[in-house]
Amino acid sequence: MMERLQVEISELKENISLSKDTPSTRVTCPAGWSMFGTSCYTIFHQQLSWMNASMKCLTYGSKLVEIETKAENDFLKSSLIKDEANYWTGGKDDVTEGQWVWVSSGTTFDFLDWNTGEPNDVGGEDCMEISKHRNRKKSWNDKSCKSSLNLICEKF
Repeated sequence: MMERLQVEISELKENISLSKDTPSTRVTCPAGWSMFGTSCYTIFHQQLSWMNASMKCLTYGSKLVEIETKAENDFLKSSLIKDEANYWTGGKDDVTEGQWVWVSSGTTFDFLDWNTGEPNDVGGEDCMEISKHRNRKKSWNDKSCKSSLNLICEKF
């Protein structure tokens, strides 16, 4: 009985995975949003705290971006972000220091792209940004949630 249940669970997981990769309805993005996979993304060039950035995304029926794969990360860095600005994402470690989660889904990070020496929690940095530091590539950094940055929103 237990073995049969484990087989059924495995099959269900596989079906869920397949359905995520092949949406049953055609995904279209609103004007000004870019599609990657089954999500739509947009950038707001508006300097906001992490909390206000999160609220802005909510007003558009979206969330601060949650970067779950290398492909998604590469898309953001090469296709969406076309400047040297810093952008809020939906990552935080404010509940348990060092345990980074995507706030909207509550999931821990599977994929990582931290800049060298990051996250370092200097002065209580609990929010995640995509940034480009001097002479470095765009990558992730922890930042004070009260800082004012641009933002990337994601919707399904």
